[in-house]
Amino acid sequence: MEIWDWCGNRIEEMFNLPGRHDYVLHVGERIVVTDGPLKGSEGTLVEERRPRVILHMALPQRTVVIEMDLEWIAPASSARSATSS
Repeated sequence: MEIWDWCGNRIEEMFNLPGRHDYVLHVGERIVVTDGPLKGSEGTLVEERRPRVILHMALPQRTVVIEMDLEWIAPASSARSATSS
C-alpha cells in the first residue's frame, strides 16, 4: 500500500467519510442504483464529484440528470454478476 493510500484511508476513518470501493468508475460507464428510491434503475455516469455522482437516466416518459451519493451506485456489470451468483 502506498503512503497516499494509507493517508487517505486514515482520513476517511477519522472523519467518517465514505470508503473506497473495490471498483473504479469511468465517465460513460453504465451503472445501476443499489440503494434509495431509484434502486434497480440503470443509468450512465456523467461526472464524479466525490462523494456524489451525476447520472444520466432514462425514466418512463422522460430523460433526467440526477445527482446522488456514490455509495448508492455500482457498475452495472458487477451488479449483474452479483445477482447471478
